[in-house]
This record gives sequence, structure tokens and C-alpha cells, in this order.
Amino acid sequence: MSATPRVLIVDDEPSIARVAARVLTRDGHTCTTAASAAQAREILAANPEIELLISDINMPGESGLDLVESALDSRPDLAVIMATGVDDREVARRAIDLGVHGYLVKPYELAELRINVDNALRRRALEESARVRSVDLEQKFEALVQAAPVGVLYASSDGVCDYVNAATERISGRSAEFLLGDGWLEAVHPEDRQMVAEQVMYAVLDDTEVTFEARLLRPDGTVADVAIRASAMPDHKSGLRRCVGVIEDITDRRRFEEQLAHQATHDELTSLPNRHLLLDRIWQALGQPGTTTVMFIDVDRFKLVNDVHGHTVGDMLLAEIGARLAESFRAGETVARFGGDEFVVVANVTTEAAPSRLAERVQSVLAEPVTVEENEIPVSASIGVAVSRGSGVTPEDLLRDADTAMYRAKARGGATYEFFASEQADLVRRRLALEMDLRRALENGEIEVHYQPQVDARTGALRGMEALARWNHPELGFIPPPVFVEIAEESGMAERLTDTVLAQACRQAARWSERCPLDGRPQMSVNLTNKDLSDPRLHDRILGALSEAGLAPGHLTLEVTEGSLIGDLGMSALCLDAMKSMGVRISLDDFGTGYSSLSYLSRLPVDEIKIDRSFVSRLDSEARVDHQLVEAIVNLAAIFGLEVVAEGIETRHQLEIITGLHCPTIQGYLAARPGAPDSDEIRRIVAAGGVQLRVGSGGELLSEAGPVSLSGAVVEPSDGEAERIG
Repeated sequence: MSATPRVLIVDDEPSIARVAARVLTRDGHTCTTAASAAQAREILAANPEIELLISDINMPGESGLDLVESALDSRPDLAVIMATGVDDREVARRAIDLGVHGYLVKPYELAELRINVDNALRRRALEESARVRSVDLEQKFEALVQAAPVGVLYASSDGVCDYVNAATERISGRSAEFLLGDGWLEAVHPEDRQMVAEQVMYAVLDDTEVTFEARLLRPDGTVADVAIRASAMPDHKSGLRRCVGVIEDITDRRRFEEQLAHQATHDELTSLPNRHLLLDRIWQALGQPGTTTVMFIDVDRFKLVNDVHGHTVGDMLLAEIGARLAESFRAGETVARFGGDEFVVVANVTTEAAPSRLAERVQSVLAEPVTVEENEIPVSASIGVAVSRGSGVTPEDLLRDADTAMYRAKARGGATYEFFASEQADLVRRRLALEMDLRRALENGEIEVHYQPQVDARTGALRGMEALARWNHPELGFIPPPVFVEIAEESGMAERLTDTVLAQACRQAARWSERCPLDGRPQMSVNLTNKDLSDPRLHDRILGALSEAGLAPGHLTLEVTEGSLIGDLGMSALCLDAMKSMGVRISLDDFGTGYSSLSYLSRLPVDEIKIDRSFVSRLDSEARVDHQLVEAIVNLAAIFGLEVVAEGIETRHQLEIITGLHCPTIQGYLAARPGAPDSDEIRRIVAAGGVQLRVGSGGELLSEAGPVSLSGAVVEPSDGEAERIG
């Protein structure tokens, strides 16, 4: 409102207009008068600064009501007071409907005029302030909507769009010009258009809010997944309901959800179905016509690949095998990675010969060597085949039977396939029962530790003891170590078995150390498995066993095999360094059977190497090369300053050769069999500090006598790997 409000007074009686003008002028208003509606319209058009119109209703020609109606159409901000000489309710009602700010009945008091003018101008000022605020809010709201990360779209009740924000353009890939009118529906994927139109119409007609998902088809052919919330809102201009749609781009979220769903059902390395999806696929196959065939495929010698080339190459090999298998089977047939180096194929067949042809197809697929990082790797597989017989068969039944048949194929040397036979189930049940018994044996402390002496090859002096696990089953008697060690490794009990042997061995070594002179205390050797070396808790496990037994670390030797170290030489070196830092000794077992090389022998903190019994056993032959191999190992150890132990010494002839090659320490049945710590033989050897043994300077055996059998009696051959714990 201006400092001096401008007022137009319209009355066909000039005297009334003049009196009113004088009164209002004295009150500080600037007044103008008109005698007719036509004159007033001209004045209003020429003076947009006029803020208040006071008009008589009954005038010759055009009435005051018509004047006010036309004036408010062009000047909705104009304040209006109507004056009439007739107290007519219908006229008053129409004036109120027009939105006038005051109403006077002639003759009126001047005070009444002043009050109406003040109220009208005050009301106009409030309305103007509200209008300005409303415009400001609308502008801010418009800016907010334009900057919103979600799309916003307004449409009339008949689906005609009249507004979209910038996010709607971005999400749809379309311009506002395209989307306005009916274009917004053209941006919807053709398969979703009818659904979207129905949802929008439902929201408007039922005056409610609906939430749904749809797809938008962008001009470049890509698809945007969107979540739409459509709700009705009143249109104050038309009096009808409109629709406002809020559009959220959920494309990335949907892709992420799809990725999570894929990861939950597919193997990360090969992108093949995993075992969870595999079970579902087998259920589906069982519900279809034909005979369901399940093939369990285990890659032969895969551990060898990891040991020689490393796990990265091993993973690349598995990925290539998975790709080959996937390409070789049709839609409707499933190729899955079961885990590790195991794959499963599921197919429905209609002939008796079909399962064999499927297995032969797998063999053919894998016959071509795989080249990985310039390494040509030959591949073969052991395949177990199981087919559904009758009703009531479950996926678990078929997988178990195929797995059993696969182990039979592997036992035949691999690179072949076997069908499941019912008698194989008995073997599986016995193995599972043995696994449960082994778990109980570990929990109940039923695993015993026997000890085999390591003695000086010339003097027979006791150098050390190797701790070997023994399991005396309450019903089956002694179980061969290779059997229960393999079960322990496959069922996750390997570390538990090692800890059991380690704890008993450390306690026994501590007891023997108390009885032996300082310089005659034997070393205690304990074997570690591959799983032990990959266990980050190994350092703490060893320290715990030493601390609990009160054994100095220097009296403990940890034996590791060549094969367990080759996969990742750097990590192997770090692991052995950590153990070495505790003060324990490191022995490299089965030396010569793996991938012996000067490079890794020089990098690993090894104190001792053990010549494998397979080399020693061939010393009885006359082949010169066998003698030279053992001699080379002894000389190699001397170059690196390492101790040497020859394993599997069983004959006097072997002892003569080993001694002549200057191998300082032997272990084998010729010196002593493994025995319990309280056995007579082990007690005598510990008490005597060794066995009685004399060998001539040329290596010939001069005499053999003592607590162990070195006589001419036939010595029973060792059972090879039965002397290992892993």
C-alpha cells in the first residue's frame, strides 16, 4: 500500500462523490471521482496506482456491480467498497460473491465511510502481503522441485501433463517439450503403458495414493527402472482433481539387487550356478519327464596345479573349465560349480545310453589342454554318475550317490567315469560313521601319539623323536593313519588333530628333557598339514602348546612337506619366518618328491631336510642313479648348512650306503619302530640315550647290538605314509 492511498469514488450523484472525496482527502487519501461506470473504467485504465474503488451500485447505464466485476478481472488486487441506496439482500450477496471489501447503505455516516475505507485498505494490504508471500513460496517450491533428485510430474484428470521437472527429463532421457501433453506416456516402456495409465487414473478417480514400479524406455534404447508414487490433488482453478507423480530412478538399486540375487545363487569365480541354485535345478529336473542324471565332476590333480603354478593360475583354470562345460550343454541342462575343483551337471535323458554319452562329452570337453599364462596344463576329471530310480528321490540323494561314484572313479586313477552302485552306499555310510567316531575321539582324547626315534647313523645316539598320531578305535582296532588323516582334512578336523598331537608331543618332550643331560635332550618333531600353514592362528597355537608344556621352543621341530610350500612361496616364507622367530626348528619333509629347487631352498628358513623313504628304498637296487640322487641331496644340504635325516632305513645295506654318503641321521624300522612313550622299547632308548651301533670308517657295518633289533633277523617293511599325521 502506498504512503498516500489513491481512491476512485464513482457515483451518479456528484455531490455525494464530492463529500466523500473531501472527507477522505482530509484523512490523507488522494481521491478521484467519476459519475459513471464508463468514466470510472477509463480512469482505472489510466491510473493503475489506484488502490481503492468506491462505487455506487445503481447508476444509469452500466451498474456498479458490472463495473466492479470487470475491474476485479483486470485488477484482482483492487480493494472495493460498494454503496447502494437500496437494502437489497440479493445485491449484497452478489457483491460479497465478487469479493468486495466493504458495503455501505445510503445514506451512510461519514464515520461509517472512514471505517469501511480503513478496513478495506488494511484487508487489501494483508491480501497483497499474502500474495507476495505466496508468489515467493511458489517460486521457492518451483526451485526446490526443479532441484529435487526425484522426478515430479503434474497431469490433469484426463492424463494431460502440464509440468515436469529437470529430474524427470534426466531420468527419462526426454525433453520437457516431449513429455508435456501425452508425450510422458510415450516415454513409458510399451509393456508397462497400460498399467501406468490405469494406476494414474485410479489415483485420480479414487482420490488416493498408489505406489508401483515401471520401466521407462529412453531414446537410446536403454531401460530405466523407476518407482512411481501417484496421488490426487485438488486443482483450485478447475475445481477438478489432478495427479502429481513422484518418480524415483531405481535402476542402480535394481541392478544391485539383481547382482546380490545372482551372487546368492551363482559362483563368483565361474558365474555358474552354485550349490544352492543347483538343488533347486535338480528339484525342477525331477519334476520333468525323463530320467534325471547327475554327474559329479572332480578335476584330477588340481592340488598339483595350485602347488606348481599358484592359486591364481588354479582359479583361471577352474574358470576355463567352467566355461567349457557351460558351452557344451544345452538350455535346460545345468552346469554348476559345487565348490573347490568340483562341478556338477544335471540333465534329463530318455535313453539308457544317454548318461554314458553325457559323461563322455565331459571327458571330450576336458581332453584339450588349457593354456593359462603361457602354461599348458593337461586336464582330466573323475566323474561320478547317478540317475534317478523310482519316486521319492531327492537332490541330496542324487548328489550323494554321484559323489560316491566319483570317488570310485578317482580310486581307479582318475580320467574316467563310474556309475553309482548300491554297494557304494555302504562304503559312504561306513566313512561317515568313521568321521563321527573320529570327531568323538578327538573330543574324548582317544588319539594317541607314538614316537619314532631319529638316531646318529654312526653312533646310534638319540637325536630326536617324530610324533605320529595313532587311533585305536574301540570296535575296529587301530585305524591306518592315512585313512583317518584324510578324513580329518576333508571334514575340517585337521587343525584339531595337529593340536592334539602337538600338545601331547610337547608334554612328552618336556618330561624326557628332565631325564636327559642338557646336551643329550632329543628334538621333538611334529608334522604340520597344508591347512595348518594357512591358519592365521598357527603362531598362537604353537606358542600355547609350548607354554602349557613348559617346553623350550628350541626343542621343537616342525615338519612341513615340499608340496605345502610351493603354492605361494612368499607367504610360505613369511609363515616359516614367524615360526622360526619363536625359536623352533623347521624341517623339510619328503625332500625330493616335490619340486625341489635351489631358489626356494635358499629362500626358506629351513634347518633340516628329510630324504624321503622312496629314495632310500631304492638303495637296495644296483642302479647307480638312485645312489647318486641320495648323494646329491646330502651334498645339497651340506652346501646350505642343513641337517639331513634319511627316512625309512630298514636294511643293513641301506644303512651302509647312507653312512658312506655321510648322512648323519637316520630314522626307520632298522633303528626302532614307532611306539608309545611308556613302551619298553622307547623307554630303553630314552634311558640309554640311543641304540648301540658301530659302523666302520668305510661305511661298513661292524656290529649291531642294543635295545633295538639290528640283528640278521628279517625286519618288517614300513607302511610308508602310515607314519605321517598329514
